[in-house]
Amino acid sequence: MHTATAKAREVAESHSGAVILAANTIVIVDGDVLGKPGDRAEVPAMLSRLAGREYQVLIGCCLIAPWHEECFAVRTRGCVKP
Repeated sequence: MHTATAKAREVAESHSGAVILAANTIVIVDGDVLGKPGDRAEVPAMLSRLAGREYQVLIGCCLIAPWHEECFAVRTRGCVKP
């Protein structure tokens, strides 16, 4: 949520009165936090690591409107078929 909140607040500074929604996603597998792949070459290795395994997906969200700010996180499970 921290990263999503920082993203939303940065945009809100230059868009007064706008409604802003920002999010940030991480994947956790075997206790390791996986962010976005650095480039296209990393994608196959990441998908291979997730294949046939259950992992957690955490999404931090922040909604900023002129009248309210709400930040929250959602957790779900995922699995990539082998």
